[in-house]
Amino acid sequence: MRFLKGQMLMLLMLFSVMVGLGALPGCKTDPETGERVKAAAPSPPEARLIAHGIMRLAIAEIKMKPEKLALIKDIMQDSKAVLLTGLKKDPTNLDAIRMSYLSNKNPEMGTLANTVLQVLVYRLRPLIDQGKTDLAGQYIESVIEGAVSAIEASSA
Repeated sequence: MRFLKGQMLMLLMLFSVMVGLGALPGCKTDPETGERVKAAAPSPPEARLIAHGIMRLAIAEIKMKPEKLALIKDIMQDSKAVLLTGLKKDPTNLDAIRMSYLSNKNPEMGTLANTVLQVLVYRLRPLIDQGKTDLAGQYIESVIEGAVSAIEASSA
């Protein structure tokens, strides 16, 4: 039962983070016209918001099982390495790279890794489409480093 509660909490937090970031279709609207709009390229405040959302998901995992702190930090660093490598190899095919990485993860922590990668890939799509892979790489590093440092600070 405790496991089920934890999974429900993770899904609820995932949904709230994705809605807040506009990762679900039709979640962002133009305040002036009220029309639904596509997400624009991420800005530095959005990078902090994404890092905060990832941090909240990770902290929820740590509260359920404190021994997962090292594993979560490893997942964050692995996610960063996977995305940075993917940007260098084939930036247009990050979803396939994400899926191949997740196929090797244990299912229990795959939820967090999938969330981190899915949100970042979605938010990086406009930068990649514009050919700004260097900026996308800097964005990945700032989000992951911000999330890891916040997780360490909150679990201390």
